[in-house]
Amino acid sequence: MPNLASIAALIGDPSRAAMLQALLPGEALTAGELARVAGIGAAAASQQLKALAEAGLIDVHAQGRHRYHRLAGEEVAAALETLIALPQTSPPQILAAWRGLPPGPAVLAPSRRAPRRAAA
Repeated sequence: MPNLASIAALIGDPSRAAMLQALLPGEALTAGELARVAGIGAAAASQQLKALAEAGLIDVHAQGRHRYHRLAGEEVAAALETLIALPQTSPPQILAAWRGLPPGPAVLAPSRRAPRRAAA
């Protein structure tokens, strides 16, 4: 079972994210359709889809000479929808919230305190 970091890396790739979003409505799509959605070539799409399938995020079904891809289940769809719904917060705001500081330029400013001198 893949860990959180590997799943996040898979989902975080722009072409894979585009493919996953295209599959959210529940329709099964071919690799060619998903390649067009992601703006990548067929070979690259094949590699991306293989990685998503190996991680258990999508299922692949052969029908005739075509292979159709769909999300692996409601759990995957719900997780993706939850991630999409998260507020679009910038890294400085996230850092400020983590540190318990008000967001703003001061979050990024280095400390201006003088270094402590060692006691003699």
